[in-house]
Amino acid sequence: MNGSKVQALIFQHTLEQAEFLAYMGEEAHIPIISFSAVSSSLSPTKMPFFVGMAQNDSSQVRVIAAVVQAFGWRELVIIHDDNNSGIGLIPYLTDAIQEIDAKVSHRLVLSSTKPAINKTLHIVTETGARVFIVHVSFSVDKRFFINAHKAGMMEKGYVWIIASYLTNRLCYMNSSVLNSMQGVLGVRTFVPESEMLDDFKVRWKQRFRRQFPDIEILDLDAYSLWAYDTAWLLAAAAEKTSFQFNEKSNSTDSKYPMGLLGSDVSPNGENYLKSILGTKIQGLTGDIQLVDGQLQSTDFQIVNVLGNGGRVIGYWTPKAGLSRSRSSMDMEKNYSANADDLDGIIWPGGSTAVPKGRVFGRKLKIGVPMKTGFSQFMEVVKDPNDNKTVPRGFCTEVFEKVMSIDYLQYPVLLEYVGFDNGRVGEPSYYDDLIYQLHLKVSSTHGNFIFIVEL
Repeated sequence: MNGSKVQALIFQHTLEQAEFLAYMGEEAHIPIISFSAVSSSLSPTKMPFFVGMAQNDSSQVRVIAAVVQAFGWRELVIIHDDNNSGIGLIPYLTDAIQEIDAKVSHRLVLSSTKPAINKTLHIVTETGARVFIVHVSFSVDKRFFINAHKAGMMEKGYVWIIASYLTNRLCYMNSSVLNSMQGVLGVRTFVPESEMLDDFKVRWKQRFRRQFPDIEILDLDAYSLWAYDTAWLLAAAAEKTSFQFNEKSNSTDSKYPMGLLGSDVSPNGENYLKSILGTKIQGLTGDIQLVDGQLQSTDFQIVNVLGNGGRVIGYWTPKAGLSRSRSSMDMEKNYSANADDLDGIIWPGGSTAVPKGRVFGRKLKIGVPMKTGFSQFMEVVKDPNDNKTVPRGFCTEVFEKVMSIDYLQYPVLLEYVGFDNGRVGEPSYYDDLIYQLHLKVSSTHGNFIFIVEL
């Protein structure tokens, strides 16, 4: 890097790539600036040449906890990616949830494949939980909520809260994904309005329309604005730095050992990094100030996914907690986290009633005949551990295979109920069994009895 006179690197990559580049910057003494790698596992205090120009992941955990506290939910499930970004947030989030006397009943790791997503949804259904926090990548999210919608898990009684990584990117989601996310809550980086920001958006849209007249103009998310501010911060810092360039890079002449990939230590890196950390500018996202190598951005919006985007229903700051309006954030207000601190919410299923937070699994109630003979086709026994009805035999195997997520593409929880009216073997027995459908005999959640029989 030094041989090509690189003085700093700005990038937007995955966390794993960010960690590699941060190590590379440490070796070569070159500032590595990220406006997207926000995980707490990538800390400027551990890697001094890494600069975080995006809101740190851990800053949102108190916001999510405040939303949970506001509605009194006591138990929830966390669904996250199987990568460093997803895993890195979990300890902070779990601690924040415990501080409000709630608990994380399950933590589920989500892979990107369709079968893996459906398997996770099936596990979720069996837990009986109805409050979920989702922290996954943008690509996984597009599949996840569409499948959750197909599985009937975006209906009345469910609560879905998405982390800022997804909420910040709502403007990039297509209509099919947004349609499957109606009623979801999310925490989003708060970017204050300003004349500078309004002017930039106008100029950007005009230029975009000239260059790409056939492409729909999308809004700018916080990451896009941080990228712009990053470039200006580095330019301002460069003006205050005196750079030295060697025509030949010779590691043997350096007091530092050979760096990664054969790179020498940059003679300008330390001074340029010091200048970057000490420079303050007024950016599109507000006052840009780095503390210990990290952008200080702590304010959030709470949004409710409706229509083709997110409707702002409140704000959160470390001092005031939840607030209905931006003006109340600026007032002398004690910290609070109450449902009254937010505007009205449309929950999944179009409901305005606050979900209770937990019900026991949504099931199909399956009636099975209690009969004798031909046990290889159908036999009904009682599980000695929980006294549940357990059907066995060829008919059951075929039925469960057809009802599996491999065929339905969404999970269904089954509850078997043995039917015994005291007239097993009599002609009227089967008439009575089928008549249960006419009577609309149902489970707690209104699902009619179905009949398994050869």
